[in-house]
Amino acid sequence: MRQERVLYWYKARKCWRKTKRIDGKQRTWYFQHPKNDAGYQAALAEWEAIEAEGKNAEELKMARVQAHEDIRLLDRTIEFHQLEGDADYEKAATAYKQNLVADYLEQVEKNGAIRGSWAEVWDLQRRIETIIGLALMGKLDDPRVRSGEVEIDYDRVDTFMLADAVEEAARRIVKLVTSPFLLSSQSLPVLAVEKHKEWSGQGETHTDKQLSTIQGDFVEMKKTTAISPKTLNASASELAHFIQWLKDRHITSIEKVSGKWLTQYREALLNLADNKEITRVTARKRLVTARTFLRWAYQNDYTDILPRNIDSKALTISINDYVPKYFTVDEVKMLLETAREIGEIKELFILLGLNCGMLPKDISDIHPNEVDWMKGTITRKRSKTGKKAAANKNSKVPTVTYTLWRRTFELLKKCRCGDDDHVFLTSNGLPLCRAELKGGGTRVTETNNVVLHFRYVVSRLPKKLPKGKTFKTLRATGASKLEEHPTHGRHTGLYLGHAPESIKEKHYAAIPQKLFDEAIKWLGKQFGLD
Repeated sequence: MRQERVLYWYKARKCWRKTKRIDGKQRTWYFQHPKNDAGYQAALAEWEAIEAEGKNAEELKMARVQAHEDIRLLDRTIEFHQLEGDADYEKAATAYKQNLVADYLEQVEKNGAIRGSWAEVWDLQRRIETIIGLALMGKLDDPRVRSGEVEIDYDRVDTFMLADAVEEAARRIVKLVTSPFLLSSQSLPVLAVEKHKEWSGQGETHTDKQLSTIQGDFVEMKKTTAISPKTLNASASELAHFIQWLKDRHITSIEKVSGKWLTQYREALLNLADNKEITRVTARKRLVTARTFLRWAYQNDYTDILPRNIDSKALTISINDYVPKYFTVDEVKMLLETAREIGEIKELFILLGLNCGMLPKDISDIHPNEVDWMKGTITRKRSKTGKKAAANKNSKVPTVTYTLWRRTFELLKKCRCGDDDHVFLTSNGLPLCRAELKGGGTRVTETNNVVLHFRYVVSRLPKKLPKGKTFKTLRATGASKLEEHPTHGRHTGLYLGHAPESIKEKHYAAIPQKLFDEAIKWLGKQFGLD
């Protein structure tokens, strides 16, 4: 597989270019090398040197921030001993702060500056957790602490962050640190925090703060809602990206997800979008899912901490205004004529897309009882919003009655399959559009026969269509054509099946069925149909 380039050729300056967002601002670097493989490798080497220098500075900055966080958490440990009433341990904890914090700060900064690796600093901090855990268990003076031969009380260890690493850390602690009293900001034992909240009346409902566990609970909750397998899979994938991004920065507890991490995650997504690795739409969806996940965790008592900037307008990703595409009248006629020559079912699907503004899922879900086989009408809610409306009794999603054009109704009666629940089925007796979760819910398989029929028609057209026009464009075409009429334009929202927006439409005015029928009839005439 060809590896995606990191740098891109900038034609205006005849050089290689790199764009990256740093601290919310977009920066650009230019590298004066020729447009060939050797030139690219030379430019790439320059960029990697610049990136390494910035990474070392950022790692040292993070080490300093974490060191100052140590002091705050150490104060909380002292408060723990005060509440517990252990004067000896309170005195010992105070001694930590007065005599050893400076030593810790110096060591962390030294590691960050010399090694240039935040991972190594984190590895050091992770193992130091053992000392603090043992201190709270009353084993601070146990000689086995220094020798590394410590028996772990797993009934107590279960309340510690990174509990699975505690025993290994106990064996190796002497080899890794010079002072056994250094404190890790990333891993203050949960026991102290829980005790503090117990005394202050802020007890936790959930003792497991691990992001991976909460992630699983969130996905299970999503499965109980009225969303399709495709949407569920997308949501799970977006959340997995956020959780993995946090894990790469050694954030494994929900309690550690602060506002600064949300800001940095947004910048990381924008960098991916700027480098064309993802679209801005994808970046926006990932950020929305991350914020939704954190709100849900807070509302369901997984955490008492919610990032202060979670509702900030600055924590959004804008996308370019969408310019809708639509077919010209000549293109619609060409589609219908070609489909008529190939097969009636293909022509019918195109007609339903125009006549009723239907998307493939709407066509697949048409129930025989929704069709008046005498009058030639279809009465239903959109499939996309119908399930949500069923779950929400206060929903204002309209039930729309579409009068079918003569050709549409003629083909509908001719192509119906005779099933009790579906007007259309495949030759195997399956719905036209379906999505299934496979692989234990990690992979979604989607089948869309309506789109396949449409693509086949497009492939047989005598004239190629402009890029970007799909089956969905039929719906946009009908809406755009209605908007052109001075009177019928008021029915565009009803044609699209959208919920009413104005107070008049919501509470006072009934659906003007007769006028809407006239609008649909007029629409058909624009394409040579009646």
